[in-house]
This record gives sequence, structure tokens and C-alpha cells, in this order.
Amino acid sequence: MADFQPVLLANVGREASHTLREYEKTGGYQTWKKVLKSMSPDDVKNVVKASSLRGRGGAGFPTGLKCTFLPKDHPGPIYF
Repeated sequence: MADFQPVLLANVGREASHTLREYEKTGGYQTWKKVLKSMSPDDVKNVVKASSLRGRGGAGFPTGLKCTFLPKDHPGPIYF
């Protein structure tokens, strides 16, 4: 398993860390912009799988595995 690095709470305690301006200054929304501009849904799923991201529900279920359960031919948007 990869080394643990705090992500969700990494900026807690920084001055104005609760503001969108400070969030963007520390790199917030950069990945979201990249996803919207240059990645396909399959690219996103592959990045999530490779990240070893796990759920916070207690069982630590791999989010990348959860992505594989999404229907491929669904006509509308899918949120995961």
C-alpha cells in the first residue's frame, strides 16, 4: 500500500484556508479543470484505480474497484 499523505485536511490551520481564493492558491480545482478539458471518462477511472483511493465508510473499499461497477452504456451522466 502507498504511504499515507493527508489530503483532505492538509490545509487545516492555514490562514483563510476556508476561502475559495486560498483553496485555489494552494492548487484547488486544478485537477477538476484538467478532467473537464482533457480527460475521457475511462482516463478518469484509470487514474482513480491507480491512486489506491479508498472509501471512508469503514471498510476501506477501493474506489477504483467501485468504478468498474458503473454501466458502460448508460445514456446520462454518472456520478461516483
